[in-house]
Amino acid sequence: MRNTKNITILDDKTELKFKLTAMSARAQQKWLARLIGIVIKSGLLKADGDENITDLSGVARAITKSGFAFLGQIDAEEAEKLLLDLVCETAVKLTGRGVIPLDEREIDNTFTQLQALFELEKQCFSLNFDFFKEGGALSGLATLINNQTSKASNS
Repeated sequence: MRNTKNITILDDKTELKFKLTAMSARAQQKWLARLIGIVIKSGLLKADGDENITDLSGVARAITKSGFAFLGQIDAEEAEKLLLDLVCETAVKLTGRGVIPLDEREIDNTFTQLQALFELEKQCFSLNFDFFKEGGALSGLATLINNQTSKASNS
């Protein structure tokens, strides 16, 4: 059974209620693969294997090393779509009228504060990828990164 969680987010002075349901394992894997593709294209992970990142501290070191420089190389449209997919696949809005599925339009009509939207995105990420909180070795993710960097090198 997938993990679920009800949350309340304060947006300005409005309490917004959501039910979060973790994506399937396969959907999580696809989402992470897309994220890794975006990060590799940004230059944060080197296709030549210069960085050996196997855990969150390695990612943090790579970000610290490059500073904000890599942000200019991230495809903003791909990153935005990735976040939108995460929220839409994970969260539904709970109202007095019932459950409302989230899509781009519903999100635009719901949130007035960027901080509130960030909180929903953070909660969705945390529910689906709680192993990132541990900070330990992520051998499956490391394998995926190595496969992606190998494909990029061979292109």
